[in-house]
Amino acid sequence: MQIGFGQCLSKKRQFRKAETVLAVSLKIKESHLTRIALALAYLSQGKIEEAEKVHLDGIKLGSKLSERYESYAAFLSDVGREAEAQKMNQKVKDLRVIN
Repeated sequence: MQIGFGQCLSKKRQFRKAETVLAVSLKIKESHLTRIALALAYLSQGKIEEAEKVHLDGIKLGSKLSERYESYAAFLSDVGREAEAQKMNQKVKDLRVIN
């Protein structure tokens, strides 16, 4: 429920409020979608390091889940780190073959 509220706040461009709601939601329950929404709220505020940390923490929690690497690759591409994004996309392909 809180993720939806956080996403609504982001759509209204209330990124700081969205950040708070989504961070609390993530503490209550681990969710890949919440991580994506929180990273986007950070990114919208120019908090690139915080957004990256959200993705990396998610990867640590679910290191065999290709969607976490895929989201991180999209983040890397969004911030102009194409070479790293390509490596993550290769990791996604490798994980999909394994699973």
